[in-house]
Parts: sequence; structure tokens; C-alpha cells
Amino acid sequence: MAARRPVTVLLAMHVAQLAFLLWLVHSMGFCCDASYYDDVASRLFTQGLMYTDIYSGYRSYFVPFVLGALRWPAQWFPSVDATTWMRVSLCCAYSLCSFATTLRVVRRAGWRDAVTIALPVFFNPLVLHQVPLPMQEAVIALLVLPMLVLLLATRTTLARRCALAIVCGGVAFLIRLPMAWLIIACAAYLLACLRWEGLRWRTPGAPSGSLSIAAAVLALAALLGPQLVISHARFHSWAPYPNDASYARQWIFGVDDYRRDTVIEDDHSAVDYATPYRALSNDRKTLAFYVETIPDGPVLALTHAWITLHPWGWRTYPRRAEAEPSLAVLAFSATLVFLALSYFGGVRSRPEERPTMVMLFALVSLSTASVAFAAAETRFGLIGYTAAGVAAARLLADSGGRERALHALPGLAAYVGACLVIAMLLAHTR
Repeated sequence: MAARRPVTVLLAMHVAQLAFLLWLVHSMGFCCDASYYDDVASRLFTQGLMYTDIYSGYRSYFVPFVLGALRWPAQWFPSVDATTWMRVSLCCAYSLCSFATTLRVVRRAGWRDAVTIALPVFFNPLVLHQVPLPMQEAVIALLVLPMLVLLLATRTTLARRCALAIVCGGVAFLIRLPMAWLIIACAAYLLACLRWEGLRWRTPGAPSGSLSIAAAVLALAALLGPQLVISHARFHSWAPYPNDASYARQWIFGVDDYRRDTVIEDDHSAVDYATPYRALSNDRKTLAFYVETIPDGPVLALTHAWITLHPWGWRTYPRRAEAEPSLAVLAFSATLVFLALSYFGGVRSRPEERPTMVMLFALVSLSTASVAFAAAETRFGLIGYTAAGVAAARLLADSGGRERALHALPGLAAYVGACLVIAMLLAHTR
């Protein structure tokens, strides 16, 4: 009976999770990038690898492949809308991955890691609002987040962790080029495990740990191969992402706007939080702006970083009436970030927690740094925000952490108040 209890509890939680996701499918519309992926996901499975793609060389085949695979069975049911089928399939696949991963964590590491790592990731409100949208973030939630949870929570040999880190970093790279920073975060975590946990390369009597590494490398090569074929056929290059023209536009958007929201209206217009630097010529709106324009450049980069870590709304494509900052959501986000900072501040007092701290700190800092020079959208900071939620949960699960959080309540109130002021100032730039 006791063995069935975790399954029953987790099953009930994930039924509720799936019901919420299906409600989001019904209530959330989409446009722009999501419409693009909806379109190319269909074309990839009808035209093959050389499918028509205006962003070829800048975006990979992998996200359309995953979405197209979920969409493909809809052809057997002509009366069912293929896009709705794909969105529902995304939700079902996510809930299944969430349930299976959390159950494995419970059985291999215990309820503490399940409650402080798996559940804060899979039930994060920002993550849940990305899952029903056919976009890169949905595939990150479906594939990358479960691997990160297993990497953090499952106690296994160094070889197996290395293999999982290779696949996790490689899949993230295939989803979006700027997410190559995840490879650095995984490497930092493995070094921390080697330093503080004294891991063995493999279990005595088990097959060589090198087999796990070789299998991971072969799997990654198989996934990367189609992208290299596309790049060579279209750009005569073996680089996975040979088209860098779109990145220059991202730098321009970053100098033009603090934040960009796309609203669901007939014109699908953007809500821009404009900077004072829009009048500059485009040739000055490069990465050099952040170094040469002091102090404006660093302040702008910090503002972008702050926005990605402090969402004030969960929806990527809100209606115009919903585009206003939600003070309740912002207060929740600010509380998460403050508690995460308190968790990182306890590194000296909790040596057994250091590998987890290193990984979470790397995820938060590198995720934030990767979008510091672009006009921030809520979804861009998905992994960093999720890692901050895990850090907050780890803090509150420890008696010393709860005591430290209690003593820091005045600081928390001041931080939340400061974040509300920043949001109100940004609201005046619309």
C-alpha cells in the first residue's frame, strides 16, 4: 500500500496539471512565432528536409520535427483540426514526461528532491503557460527540463551524468543556438559533483562508463546530422547555424526596447516599452553600444536581465487588455528571485548542497546573461526563472534556510516594493 501512495499522489497532481493545460489550449490564442512553427511543422513532414523555411540557417529543423511528429497522427482524423491536435498532444506528452520523471525522482532520490526540484520545475506557472504553444519553449519544457531534473535529482555515476549532460546540452543547442550556454552550466555542475561528492566514474562490476558517453555522443550526432545536411545544401557550410543576419536584428531590438509583448488582436501588433535610444542609426545598435555608452549601455543590459527574471504576466500572447503588468504576478516573481538569492548566499553553511547550488546559480546567471542584450520577452528567461523557483524551494525545505528567510522578511518587502516601482517606471515607456 505504501509503495502505491507516491503513484496515487503524483497521478492526481498530474491529472490536475493536464486539465489546466487543456484549459489553456481552449483559452489561449497565438500568432507570429507560434504560427510560424505551426506552419513549418506541417511542411517538414510533407516536403522533407529541404522544406520551405524563411529562417533556414537561423533556426534548426529540430523544433519543427518534434512538433510535426505530434501533429502527424491528425491526418488519420480529417474532422480534427491538426493544430488543435498538436497542442493537445503537447500537453499530454508534457504531463506524461512530468509524471514519469517525478516518479523516478521519488523512487531514486526521495520525496524531498521531488518536492524541491521536480515539482517546482514541472508546475512552474511560466512553464505551464508555454507548453500549449507550438514554439521553442514548449519543446524545451518537453525535452530539456526533464533532463535537467534528472541531472539534479538522480544520484548516479559520473559517467551517466556526463552522458545525460551531453544529450541535454546538445538538444538545447538544437532547439535554439543561444542556449549553448546550457553546456557550460552542465559542465560546471559536473565539476562541482566531482569536487564535493567524490563520484565514481562507474559502478564496480557494471559495464564501462565510456559506453554511456559513446551512446550519448552517437545520439547527439544523429540529431545534429540533418541540420548539417540542410546547412550544406542551402549555404554550402558545415556550420549548424550559418545565417547570422537575424542576430543583428536582435541587437537592434535590444537597443530600441526594454521589453516587447505581442498582443492577440486583429493586427497582431507589438506593445513596445521603448528606450530613449531609438533615434540612433541602426549601425550603432550593436553589442558595442553596451560597452561604449556608459552608463546607459550597462543599465539597459541590467534592465533586460531584470525583466526576464521578473515576469509580470504568464502569457506570451496576451490580449491587449491583459498586457498591463500584473502586480500580483510581479510580486510572486520578485519573491522567488529574492528567496533564490538568499539560497545562493548560504553556500558556505551547506557544503553538501554545493553541487546543486552551482548548477542552479549557473542556470539563473547564464540564462539571464544570454538575453541581456535583446528586447526581453517573458519566455526568453524560462530556464533561469524555473531554476530560481527550484532555488527558492530548496531554501524553504531546509530548517536553516527557513530561519534565514524569516530574518530576511524586511529585505523581501523592500525588494518586492522596489520591483513594483521599476515595473511602474517601465509602464510609462509604452
